[in-house]
Amino acid sequence: MNKTIYSVIIGKNYTLNEPAYITKGWKYICYTNNYNIKSGLWDMKYITNNFGLSDLKLSRRVKIVPPFDADLSIYLDTRFTIRQDLDRFVKRNLKHNMAVMKHNRRDCLYKEAKLLTTKDVNIAMEYRRGGMPERYGLFAPGIMIRRHTTTIAMLMDNWFYEVQRGSGRDQIALAYILWKNKYNPDLMPFRKTYREFMDKDYTIEMQSEYIGYKTRNKMYDVWLKKRMNRLKKRMNK
Repeated sequence: MNKTIYSVIIGKNYTLNEPAYITKGWKYICYTNNYNIKSGLWDMKYITNNFGLSDLKLSRRVKIVPPFDADLSIYLDTRFTIRQDLDRFVKRNLKHNMAVMKHNRRDCLYKEAKLLTTKDVNIAMEYRRGGMPERYGLFAPGIMIRRHTTTIAMLMDNWFYEVQRGSGRDQIALAYILWKNKYNPDLMPFRKTYREFMDKDYTIEMQSEYIGYKTRNKMYDVWLKKRMNRLKKRMNK
């Protein structure tokens, strides 16, 4: 099975976090137009904007319609750090063909649109006229798992079409597309999933390759540096 985890950096004001854990059998890809970003563990793919899109919408295009062939993928925003076995993460969270985090604050795209731009509000009103109900649900697609089936590919194409019409923010468009196509993704709990990729104190126990850490600040930085050096040596063999 072809498995890929990927992230996207378009622009200059972002950084890339090196993985703290490498799962065998996965490709680690970062797409960016910033040639100053380098990595020893991510496979850097430098891209150009051939679509005439803003930086935000180019980032959304690569995020939603990734330029690679895979059977299974995980999308990860750059603010997160990989800290666990990806196969186990998928097994816990993906029961069908798509899993996404439930939004932690709101459950209605109309409330979300009011926090964005006038263009997003106007598009939300179009959705209302088309029958989109209030409080259908709202999602946080900063972490997504997808099997790249024909159905998922169609949903992603439709999702990006709606994103392109708006400001480039993708939450309200995702809710609309899922409702319109009567597709119910698997929902990952926001706080737990967020913590797994953000919290330096998150403790993971693995059977095949155990990593246990309960460290803070400088202790964590020392541990991570040693861990990265070991992973680089392993990948160069």
